[in-house]
Amino acid sequence: ERKKNVHGAFRILRAAELNERHVILVDDVLTSCATSAEIARKLKKSGANRVTVVVAARGTGAREAVAAAEPGNRARESSESPKPLDRGVSRK
Repeated sequence: ERKKNVHGAFRILRAAELNERHVILVDDVLTSCATSAEIARKLKKSGANRVTVVVAARGTGAREAVAAAEPGNRARESSESPKPLDRGVSRK
């Protein structure tokens, strides 16, 4: 249900700035993973090389939601330092 609600809710404003970039997406609370997955999908489709989601809190079932969001991916910690990108996504 949540996935259906956020599908198409975001657009990339400056896709050219995403070309081959590693983007860190910050979310306050990860619950169903639907919002983060939709934004990550849009970022990758627009040219981002990699999207890392960083969250402050995780709701019940969030780990399973992350694993289900994109087969082959799993929740993990990363110490890699990406190039900063502080703009480019907006809510429609």
